[in-house]
Amino acid sequence: MDVELLIGLINEVDIDSSRLSFERPSKSRTTRILDSLAQILVSKPSGEAVAVGAQVTQDNSIVILTIATNDGSVPAFMQIHFNRVWTSLKNIATCYQNHPHRKSWQDLPTNTRSRIDGFVQLVSEYSRERYKHQMNKTLSHNQQKTRFEEFSDIVQSLDSEHDVTKQLLKALPDMEAINKWLQSGTPETYTHLYECFYRLYKRARNVLRLQDLDPIKDRRMSFVVEYLKKVTFFPTSFRTLMQLASSRRLRSRFLLNKSLEVRYVSANTGGELITLPEQPVLQKLALAALRSKCKGLPPNYPTPETSEHLKRPTITIRMPIHCEVAVALDFLSDKRLPALPYIGVSKLSCLACWKFLSCLRKRKPGFHTRGTSGKANFPWKYPGKQLSKSTIKDYANAIYEEFYLEMAGRYTDCILEHPWSGASMEGEDLQCVEDILFQGIEGMEID
Repeated sequence: MDVELLIGLINEVDIDSSRLSFERPSKSRTTRILDSLAQILVSKPSGEAVAVGAQVTQDNSIVILTIATNDGSVPAFMQIHFNRVWTSLKNIATCYQNHPHRKSWQDLPTNTRSRIDGFVQLVSEYSRERYKHQMNKTLSHNQQKTRFEEFSDIVQSLDSEHDVTKQLLKALPDMEAINKWLQSGTPETYTHLYECFYRLYKRARNVLRLQDLDPIKDRRMSFVVEYLKKVTFFPTSFRTLMQLASSRRLRSRFLLNKSLEVRYVSANTGGELITLPEQPVLQKLALAALRSKCKGLPPNYPTPETSEHLKRPTITIRMPIHCEVAVALDFLSDKRLPALPYIGVSKLSCLACWKFLSCLRKRKPGFHTRGTSGKANFPWKYPGKQLSKSTIKDYANAIYEEFYLEMAGRYTDCILEHPWSGASMEGEDLQCVEDILFQGIEGMEID
């Protein structure tokens, strides 16, 4: 339990975790598909996270997807939605297969366009409340104004002759149309909504590229860029899944003439309920963490206030195993088919998940996600029982010790107000995901 409480202590004292945020999406279309599947399974405005892992049988006849959530189980409505999404994608893929030379939207047969409309409706209505929250969340410093209103005001005040501004201004009408649908619940047509998503995706890519090449030097642009990244998650995921159906190579590999097997992981099996200890126990834990990284600390070294989550001792709370960790351990629970060394996630991994997966990779070819938020989210359950029963159980103690030292190092750096002394996020695994994907995973052909 020590390492879980230590994460709670980090959560309180790490006031600038954003500097540890790191994202490096894979260039592989297969890994982007896994991220997109995880994205479109989230329906709640906040607090929900989904992870998706994949395997393919050696004869390429069966696609196996493993899905987990942070809530401990995958609810029935999410399972139903996923089955509908996959069936819809297979139907669209069949339409494209029957008309392989028709690429443009206008040139597609009526039946294909109708199926795409149905897919747009299915996915967008399921995720509407979440997307509405992302687009219209109120500003922390001005509760009377939404982030979209702030974005629009900033864009219209920028230099209209700058290339970045031109792209932003072109994106505004589509964003307004999408926002109108979010507020009313009824789009003009789902074809129109599809076109808005597609154009917004393209405009956002252009903005980010141009801002890197010739940036607008305005302090407000950081808000514009971050907001644009947040509100394009849905158009990006939607476009990626449409590529799965429309790409001849991808649909042949994953959809056409393939059986689908879905495994839903219960992430909270085995004693995750804990009772928070009294203050002296937390102070002892904090001091032990500091001493593990700074041998010269005196016995009376002052310890910080405990985490706000830990201020009510004797309260029993549930410690969830986060979804990407649950998927990874499910893959390591037996010696069945090898899994893709990438787990799709609906949002960036928290610091603890990111470092835990890093510790796994040092013992065995393991699993990547697209990045970390840098936040020490609490509560967080260390999967000790699951790890001790896995195919790498011989390394369980070493993995725990290494993970504990990583967290103790982060806590110590927060207290001493030093930059994190651990390996940098970007340089942590110099061999990028793409290199690993092409190393010939037995039984899997990866694009």
